[in-house]
Amino acid sequence: MTIAPAYGEGGSWGDDGTIVFASGRPTALFRVPAAGGKPTRLTTPDPAKGEVEHWWPQLLPGSEAVIFTAWSTTLYDARVEWLSLRTGERRTLVVGGAAGRYADGRLLWARPDGTVVAAPFDPRSSRLLAEPAPLLADVVPHPFYAFAQLAVGGDTLVYLPGTATPIGQRRLARVDDKIEHPLPLPSRFFRNLKTAPGGGKLAATLLARDRSDVWVIDPHDGAMSRLTFDGFNIEPVWSADGAWVAYASNRLGPFNVYRRRTDGSQPAERLLASAHHQHPTSFSPDGRELMMGDVGDDTGFDLWVLDLATRRPRPLLRTPANELYAVWSPDGRWFAYMSDESGQYEAYVRSYPDMGGRWQVSSDGAFDPFWSLDGRTLYFLRDGQIWAVPVAPSGDKLNPGRELHPGPPRQVTHRDDLELAAPAPGGGIYAILEQRPYDPKETPPEVRVVTGWQTTLPALR
Repeated sequence: MTIAPAYGEGGSWGDDGTIVFASGRPTALFRVPAAGGKPTRLTTPDPAKGEVEHWWPQLLPGSEAVIFTAWSTTLYDARVEWLSLRTGERRTLVVGGAAGRYADGRLLWARPDGTVVAAPFDPRSSRLLAEPAPLLADVVPHPFYAFAQLAVGGDTLVYLPGTATPIGQRRLARVDDKIEHPLPLPSRFFRNLKTAPGGGKLAATLLARDRSDVWVIDPHDGAMSRLTFDGFNIEPVWSADGAWVAYASNRLGPFNVYRRRTDGSQPAERLLASAHHQHPTSFSPDGRELMMGDVGDDTGFDLWVLDLATRRPRPLLRTPANELYAVWSPDGRWFAYMSDESGQYEAYVRSYPDMGGRWQVSSDGAFDPFWSLDGRTLYFLRDGQIWAVPVAPSGDKLNPGRELHPGPPRQVTHRDDLELAAPAPGGGIYAILEQRPYDPKETPPEVRVVTGWQTTLPALR
């Protein structure tokens, strides 16, 4: 039985028969009766406070309050929050912690260094009653998603211990069909990946402790050049001539759009000031416009276009659905994007600038669409799979008009470790691949069970 759409960032069943869960983009908290019904919104991330997502809720006993993780950029500024479902009052319990859990009179949470601590906690007054004490030393929270491999109930605690390979480390590779060609780079906390026109360079973001920066990478020799130095920087995209990289930075508050010359010869330039979180998604091939994602107050993720000469933005797709990750085709006549208007994310293509043509090119879910460098193929991701949709370029002898004629999608690769992908020259794919702490086929993960975990802590008063 489907109760309500959710995206997997946590849920909690209360003793009053309701469920609080994380859903939407940006992710917020909702409440719904366990028997079904229309979900009620409980929270909205506040860009003025740097909030991006609300994750991992737990209803407290009595179901009158919930604790959750407010996520901004990293584990170092993540917060464990308390929210009254009766009055709407909200309080910060912990700064620099995530994945908060309440059990047996104590609040547990994970710190960035991999420790889990516990402190006496009054759920009704929302007060920590003493300083936290160490509980576990090796439960590493995920650096991108703020969850910890930990569950607790009554006197039993279950967790996955940390390993020699930190969770979240990733490697870069070129993938041709099923053949992997590792790039000459060590594994790092890579997060975004974009290919420059012609395929000679890559732009990626690299997380390092409490900051993220954009780097330009040579995929042939692994040379890396850092492009950003202020704020937390994500979502790079290349201009069509390769001279600029635009990206999102929170250096002055919410994530806004900046650009900088790829040779580093000029300071970063803020393109637009907004109270909303925004990020660039694609430069137009003629260099005159920049497509952006904007988080609207009532409409979630929307698509906007910024005129780079006048610096005037205009809405492109602004609907009750979420529209994300739009990217122009190399000839500029189409753009691909993803939308959840059908109830799940699918890949679509629209004609540009007339917006008259519209085609859905996936049917079982899709994420992060991107074009091949020659514009003849549209790719999208789905659960570790890369799918390819052949597209006849507009204006050639196969497609002289304004109609798009996409062929049937075909799966070109399936990898359990695939995180993100970008086009490579010659029809291959550059990919961010998860560097797993263990091989599940050879070494199953170790699960540790602790009973009577409270006895290792100071007694409650």
